[in-house]
Amino acid sequence: MARYPDFSRYNYQIEQVLGKNSTGGRVTYLASHVHTQKTVVIKQYQFAKIGNWNGYRAHQSEIKVLRSLNLSSIPRYLDSFETPSGFCLVQEYKKAQSLGQVKGLTPQEIKQVALNILEILIYLQQQNPPVIHGDIKPDNILIDRDNELKIYLIDFGVARMGSSDLGMSSSLRGTVGFMPPEEMFNRQLTTASDLYSVGATLICLFTGIPCQNINQLIDPHSYQLHYQHLLPPLHPRFRRWLGKMTAPKASDRFANALTAYEALEPLTVEGKGSLLPLPILNQYSLKSLILRVSILVAIALVGMTGFMYWRGRTVRLLLTNKACEGCYLRHLTLRQGNLIRAKLASANLKDSNLKDSNLTKADLRGANLSNAYLKGATLTGANLQGAILRGVNLIEANLEGANLQGANLEGAILNGANLTQTNFKFANLLNAKLKYTRLIKSNLEGANLGGANMEGANLEKAILPDGSLSQ
Repeated sequence: MARYPDFSRYNYQIEQVLGKNSTGGRVTYLASHVHTQKTVVIKQYQFAKIGNWNGYRAHQSEIKVLRSLNLSSIPRYLDSFETPSGFCLVQEYKKAQSLGQVKGLTPQEIKQVALNILEILIYLQQQNPPVIHGDIKPDNILIDRDNELKIYLIDFGVARMGSSDLGMSSSLRGTVGFMPPEEMFNRQLTTASDLYSVGATLICLFTGIPCQNINQLIDPHSYQLHYQHLLPPLHPRFRRWLGKMTAPKASDRFANALTAYEALEPLTVEGKGSLLPLPILNQYSLKSLILRVSILVAIALVGMTGFMYWRGRTVRLLLTNKACEGCYLRHLTLRQGNLIRAKLASANLKDSNLKDSNLTKADLRGANLSNAYLKGATLTGANLQGAILRGVNLIEANLEGANLQGANLEGAILNGANLTQTNFKFANLLNAKLKYTRLIKSNLEGANLGGANMEGANLEKAILPDGSLSQ
């Protein structure tokens, strides 16, 4: 029988070893709570064993970061305790596999994985100050293939809040090959820094190259990753997107996760993306020009017809089955639509017109509703946790009892809306318009209300951003 540390005095029973990091002096265990039998993950920092107490700083930093986060895709901090050989951090257990161990993902599945990772980064970058993970790689990403490729981001040991200098020992930094050049040289990090690591992770998934070998693709002079020759047939636009993600200069990458997400979402991944081969004709002849234009028009019409058929079918299914999780429904027009209890988690409804629609108790977790028109809509009891609602129009909408925890409502228009008992915990309401809204008994703890217009708002018995109760 394997001998594990005795953590019974701390109310935990070790069941097995999940992983070891000999260099960093860390061991990760699967354990259970003695009294509740709840399965947890314990990460032990064995500082005394390796004689490097710099890990103490990482431990405290990780706890600080994790305590500030509340997202289902990030295992929650539960507990911590000190042992004779170091410190232990206890987190929520997620039944999922390391992305570094997963094989056989299709290009479309890899795209979905990328979108799911970027959604987590969008949440992290919406914090004030933004959270920079600093060590994104396949081993630090868990995937549940049985749950619509659900992604979990783990190991915040080198994460930091804000774009300050690293200020840590090199042994506690990110992983070579996945670190952006600015991290390698202890330069200031930005919201573009983690994007490089996401790009490198996707390269591993597309090419099958082992994580420990990706550093072999780095040009020692330009620090450019050379991987194009290893990729399967991918659409040129997607190749350019991936190249922008892994640009050596941070200024040449997407500015942040939201920009990268919006650029990736409409892209086709597979295929060469080239037009049908044209006949060899005199390029200067009128006949050649007419033929070329005719072919281009035909291709466009066929593509548009197929798209309209697919979109119409998707909308019909949505209205019939009330289920379209992850669907691309941008610019959808559905006034007074009956979407009660609709399952629209992670759906893209950006720029949609849903005026006066009934979304009571709808599941809109992680949905993109940026710039959507929801005037007069009913969202009573809807779950909008982690949703993106930048610039959304919610004038006179009814959100009583809705869950908007962690949602991004920057610049949203909610004038006159009924927000009674709405959960806005950690939501971003920067510059939002909240004139004459009813926020009775709403939870605004940790919410960002910078620049928000709350003239005439009713905050009776609401929990304010500082955690105090309004009278």
